[in-house]
Amino acid sequence: MLGLLVRRAWAYRSLTAAVLATTALTSCALTALAVFGDAAADAGLRRTLQHRFAARTLLEVEAAVGEDGRAPTDALVRHAARDAFDGLPVHVDASTRSGPYRLPVGEDARGGGDDPRLTLLATLDTSRTSLVTGALPGPAGGTGAVPVAVPEEAARALRLGPGDRMTLADRRHGPPLRIRVTGVYRPADRNAPYWRLDPMAGRGVRTAGFTTYGPLLAHPSGFTGGRVAPAVVAWQARADFSTVTADRAGRLRDAARRAEARLGAEPAAGRRPPSRGPARRRPGRRRRQGRHRSARRARRGGTGPVGAPFGGLDGRLRTGAPRRVRDGPGGRRAA
Repeated sequence: MLGLLVRRAWAYRSLTAAVLATTALTSCALTALAVFGDAAADAGLRRTLQHRFAARTLLEVEAAVGEDGRAPTDALVRHAARDAFDGLPVHVDASTRSGPYRLPVGEDARGGGDDPRLTLLATLDTSRTSLVTGALPGPAGGTGAVPVAVPEEAARALRLGPGDRMTLADRRHGPPLRIRVTGVYRPADRNAPYWRLDPMAGRGVRTAGFTTYGPLLAHPSGFTGGRVAPAVVAWQARADFSTVTADRAGRLRDAARRAEARLGAEPAAGRRPPSRGPARRRPGRRRRQGRHRSARRARRGGTGPVGAPFGGLDGRLRTGAPRRVRDGPGGRRAA
């Protein structure tokens, strides 16, 4: 039987060769299409994560920690960031912010009216800023005014420039703070996700019942030694997705949720003031002082401080409060 098949195939050897060649070519084409489809899916995922939806892949954390608690909390957040991205290379930015200070009353934009005009100090990555005039602030000395740089919009509204000095009143009943303006800056790229670390998103001025100018860029040394009391530390972690593949997306999502749960269960963050500025005084209502809320909440899309990337996860975690998680796209940044 086998011999008969061989003889028949040899008799029609041209047709047999054509069938074999067609089968081989079809197999190669299907294999190439499958490989191309996988490569296109991987490239599309990387482009989406690194560009189109880059802001939605950030892990963002805020915590109210004192000077002594910053180091252990920083280590905790950085470890959670590595876990959240399933071992991918991760870059973590951090910014320390003060509580609200009231600007002095004057005849120009710095005073007048019943609404408080506030500011705050913060540390920022100077490589993300562009110097307009003057110089960036250097280390704060043990005595004397704290050197700061002012955002361009705030400097224009407050008529401030290098060499100006003023004394700020601490809204949390701390000692007054003397500052010296060394320069004026603007964000190098205001649309960069980095400026989500800034409560004013790099705009320099924010009005929401009261007007806040800032943040005043200070050297990290200003937040040590009791010169400026840190109120909130914010972290932003972003991963390098250049090697990620589509079959890893599910693991990334699960890792992010585990990291969010771990951060939400940690009590190390302490407490924070209820807002970034005081509420407006209303007739017949006594303003309550010293009210605190939890320092840790979950944010994605700018709605809260601990944000988990991937999978449309958007929630808030508060110590001593129920956890609320909703599925959907990232929310809008609160004013």
